[in-house]
Amino acid sequence: MLIVARTSRLFSLMAVLALALALPASAENAAPLVSTGWLKQHLKDPDVLVLDIRSAIDSGGVEAYQQAHIPGAIHSDYDKAGWRVTRGGVPFMLPTLPELEKLIGELGIDEDTHVVVVPAGVHYTDFGAAARTYWTLKVTGVAKVSILDGGVAAWSRDGNATESGPSKPSPKIFTASLNKALLTEANEVQKIEQTGGATLIDAAALEHALTQVLRIALDGTLEPAEATPGLKALLMNAAGVDDFAKLETRLTTVQAATRDSLNRILS
Repeated sequence: MLIVARTSRLFSLMAVLALALALPASAENAAPLVSTGWLKQHLKDPDVLVLDIRSAIDSGGVEAYQQAHIPGAIHSDYDKAGWRVTRGGVPFMLPTLPELEKLIGELGIDEDTHVVVVPAGVHYTDFGAAARTYWTLKVTGVAKVSILDGGVAAWSRDGNATESGPSKPSPKIFTASLNKALLTEANEVQKIEQTGGATLIDAAALEHALTQVLRIALDGTLEPAEATPGLKALLMNAAGVDDFAKLETRLTTVQAATRDSLNRILS
């Protein structure tokens, strides 16, 4: 059994796992990953909606979308549109169902739509955005969701036509239905940490861990909401201690020296 914590930046693992279960693609039986050839064949299917999610994460956004996109694709900026929210001081949380119903419905998506999520295809981080969008749609009850393998970059590389300017969505009424099988709460993860019975995978990006290390080095603090089990283990291993309290104590003794070293590196 595999359970992934609903903490910062762990959501995309759910979609990545789903990709491993890919089935032959059709409009009726949506595979998690589809090729540019498949999309070209099904681009005009009435139930298929191409969702371009380019954003600042891939140095794109609406400007890149309007310059060139897959014909008919609807744009939703992954970083700005509301696919993730900060709640209770914790970033990157799942929005509420009413928020998601509004976001998804206004894009022209309902329960019967086959959504093909299209990232930029330029870096692994933008695939993470696609995987998170995939999971968000799935967890709110959109049954048919796929990710375009290689994104916009693959579509263009394969010589397929693009168009410029915006494509206006036709809003629909979307009624969300939370799929609890794809969601794990923090208290459930804490119980698993204590009693076992499942494998926990910390999917936080390496850049995220390094950001926390720099924050600790510069001001001696670690954001509690960001202190995932994997990050704690990483820091304790680096410090050569077996207890997080010992790590916090040691931080106070190495902070000044680390800051001086960083200043020399960055100067």
